Amino acid sequence: MPLATTDPTPKAPLVKTGANPPTELLLTTRAIVAKDQELSALFQQFKKESKTVAWLRDVVVAPLASLVDDKYSFSQVREACEYLAEEYKQLPEGYFIVNTETGKVDAVFTEDDLMDPGLLPRESGEMAQALKRIRPDKEVSFVTYQHEKGREERTLKELARRYPQTQLQKEDGDNRFRMATRRGRTAIALDLSENDPREMLRRSGGTTGAFLRHFPLTEDEGTIKGTASYRSTVGVQDPLTVNVGYDHLGNLKGASAQGWVRSICLEVSQMAFKEVRPFPVEVTELKAEDLEGVDLWIADPNVLFELKRINPKLNIVPVPGAATLGLKGVVGSLKVDSSFQVETHERFKFWEVVSNVGYSLNIESWDSVRVMNVLGIAAHAELA
Repeated sequence: MPLATTDPTPKAPLVKTGANPPTELLLTTRAIVAKDQELSALFQQFKKESKTVAWLRDVVVAPLASLVDDKYSFSQVREACEYLAEEYKQLPEGYFIVNTETGKVDAVFTEDDLMDPGLLPRESGEMAQALKRIRPDKEVSFVTYQHEKGREERTLKELARRYPQTQLQKEDGDNRFRMATRRGRTAIALDLSENDPREMLRRSGGTTGAFLRHFPLTEDEGTIKGTASYRSTVGVQDPLTVNVGYDHLGNLKGASAQGWVRSICLEVSQMAFKEVRPFPVEVTELKAEDLEGVDLWIADPNVLFELKRINPKLNIVPVPGAATLGLKGVVGSLKVDSSFQVETHERFKFWEVVSNVGYSLNIESWDSVRVMNVLGIAAHAELA
């Protein structure tokens, strides 16, 4: 399922081409084309008549070669022409904002991104129509992006200095550093979204695997439908402190599966509290015998603390707000969708990932479920 993001920061448009001319030459050819009406007309004809990149490159290379510094070879000028042709073909029409350090386009603004300042006073005191300017919100977003981009580039250079890289990592990118950049974190979320949630659940151990023994995965549609959700929030205030040896993607996969199961556990506990007569017991009178004969417990963290106090070896799924129930044997079956939605957000130096998967449940028998109403626990730990 496609990755969803609410990140409003503009991204530099990507031009897919094998051409990589020198920055100074690329800037020079841009300036020449912008001023020369005949060359500009060829670019317009190229797009209007859907000419090939090779056609535009070959018709502009000769006049451009005669106008640039002779320190550049004809093949370099030809490469610059090819890059500009590919760029003009691939990028949308609008106002190109060119980076003077790379010679490449950092943003494309349309008329909707501009504003009319109206009449403004001159030094003489007369009023005159001002030129259009970039809308303040767009300008702030673009400047912020440029600032973060520069900071991230410096961060990656520093991480590369600290941690040796293979030649392949230098050329193709080092996945160990992905948490250090916004683009890298988005790539992690994208990789997460491409996994099969059923396989993620099957590979889970611990209490997640224990729950699935009571609700085995199936392909049959269940009668109880819902959406299981997991939310992860990680601080990214100082990217230089990123743990390059930590598997962030692997952790997200395991934590998402665990979060989905806890979300499903909450639904099951709420249904069980209505379907099965709860066994009331004061927390001060809770005994080990009350907890026997159950393979897996689902309980609010506050109740979990009391259950663990009595029997530290109990297998318990902690679920905030859940009713206290025990499972034994197969209770039903669980079907999850073959794909799931991942959202990624960057807010106030925190990276948030939300994963949602649709599911359906079948309950075969409530006889395998025991529900306890543990009294004397703080009010926020009880089911309303």
